[in-house]
Amino acid sequence: MPRAKNGRFAKAQNVAKVEKLVERTAERKKKRSIAKAAKLLMAEDEPTMLVPVGRRVVELDTLAKELWCSDCDIPLSLRNLEKEQQMGLASIMTVRCGECLAEYAVHTSKKVPNLNGGKDLYSSNCKTALGMSTTVVWFDVWVVRTRVRNA
Repeated sequence: MPRAKNGRFAKAQNVAKVEKLVERTAERKKKRSIAKAAKLLMAEDEPTMLVPVGRRVVELDTLAKELWCSDCDIPLSLRNLEKEQQMGLASIMTVRCGECLAEYAVHTSKKVPNLNGGKDLYSSNCKTALGMSTTVVWFDVWVVRTRVRNA
């Protein structure tokens, strides 16, 4: 006859309850481990998506022209984004075609040739730099005029 925790003999009725409780707990653990394994298998089957974080300045006409598979003649999806390289406000996204699995470099801004002979520039970065320099020049002129008037 089994003993209780305090050393006394346990009643058969209580022993049966404890055994059922132990069996139910073991079944629950088994079901949980099977469910976890199933979730892990499902996660492995699904392709991982690279989700870009933040905001992008995009020229829609450039993006529309480049989001197209020339081999399959079908549109590309940003859901198949492999990697992204940011260069200032412009980006180069590597997108894989869903049909033929070819990779394409998709630019978010038009390229502008560099007059100094270096790497090509992007129009969004050039326009931003030009706008900032113009703003600084006009601000400097305004400050000088204000000082001259107040003098």
